[in-house]
Amino acid sequence: MMTVFSRTDIRAGPHIHSKIHVWKKNHVSLVSMMLRSGFGWNDSTTMIVVEDSVWDNYVKIDPNARTMRFKSFPFYPSWCDIFGKDKATGEHAQDCQDVVESLLNNGNVGVDDYVPSGFDTNFQLQGSAMKSASTSKKRKSTETSNDDKFFDMMHSFCNRTKSYLGEIAKRIGYEYDTSEARKAVYDALGGLIKLTMSQKIWVVKQLVNNGKDMDLFFSLPNDARAEMVRMMLSGAF
Repeated sequence: MMTVFSRTDIRAGPHIHSKIHVWKKNHVSLVSMMLRSGFGWNDSTTMIVVEDSVWDNYVKIDPNARTMRFKSFPFYPSWCDIFGKDKATGEHAQDCQDVVESLLNNGNVGVDDYVPSGFDTNFQLQGSAMKSASTSKKRKSTETSNDDKFFDMMHSFCNRTKSYLGEIAKRIGYEYDTSEARKAVYDALGGLIKLTMSQKIWVVKQLVNNGKDMDLFFSLPNDARAEMVRMMLSGAF
């Protein structure tokens, strides 16, 4: 985050942890919906598709989903890559908890974090040393894989955010420049020739909508500007 936004005041705790918590809840709800009949997914709008009756019944068992209808979730495919799209959604579900706990505990993940529900942990602990070592390696490999996926997603998210902010800044700057240009053209017309209000508005609109013509207008001396306006009004320009 600091690499992409050097001046940001966003930190892992609580900002990113809080965001991950929200993503986790929404991801679990979305996966639960997709596993039920009556729910669909629109790739174009990145929104769930469901009939009213099916939705009314579902929100009774999943209060978190109440605000999720008609809302776009563009990062849902990324959540599926990170958290898995075929995970269980019950109390002991193994979804994004693996990644979240790893981050919150600085990489120290508990024994049960990678043990499937119903697995006999006593039997596992009584196994041979070779089997225990193999399990440990697999667990570490899973941790690394999940962490890598998570940070790849965060890097992609930051890059997208940076791009969006850049576009917003450009649009704001463009709107500001256009507004200033309208004022400048209108003021310039006031001292040239006698024009009606309608004529002034029409000329301003034509010049602002054509950057090259506006540049030409401001590059000319006043007498040439006046002639250019007459030509525009007569249709000769």
